[in-house]
Amino acid sequence: MRSGTSKWRVHGRLPGWPRRTPRDNSSGPQPIRRSQRGASASTQYAILIPALMLIIFGMIQTGIYLHARNVVDAAANAAADVARSYHGNPQRARQVAHKVAAVGGLRDVRISVVRHQRTVSVTVTGRAPVLLDLGLAVVHASADAPIERVTEP
Repeated sequence: MRSGTSKWRVHGRLPGWPRRTPRDNSSGPQPIRRSQRGASASTQYAILIPALMLIIFGMIQTGIYLHARNVVDAAANAAADVARSYHGNPQRARQVAHKVAAVGGLRDVRISVVRHQRTVSVTVTGRAPVLLDLGLAVVHASADAPIERVTEP
C-alpha cells in the first residue's frame, strides 16, 4: 500500500454518508447506518419529552399553590378586618372569608373566628386545585387583630 492513501475507497454516495469498501480484507470501522441514528434520536426524545412535561407541570402546580396561599391569606385578613370592628360579627366574618376563598378557587374551606376581649383570631384552611396531588394541596393561614374600641380623649 502506498503511503498517503487511505485503505478505503469511495464507490458512491448515499444521502448523508459515503459508502466505503475496504481495499484489503482487514476489518475497519463501519459507518453508522441511518436506521441506527434514527433509533438513538427516538430514544433521546422518549426520555426528554416526559422530563420536560414534568418540569412544566411542576411550574404550573407551583403557581397554583402560590396563588392558593395568597387567597387564603387574603381571606383570613378580610375576616379579621370584619370581626375586629366595634360591632364586629363572627358570622359575618365567616361569610366574607368564604366569599374571598370561593372567588380564589379554594375548596373545602374551614374558617374559625374567635373573638376575645381585646383581640380577634381568624384561621382559614382550604384545598387548592391540583394537577397531581403530592400532599401540597392544603393551605392554611391565620390572622390576629386588635378589636376596635372607643376611648375617651
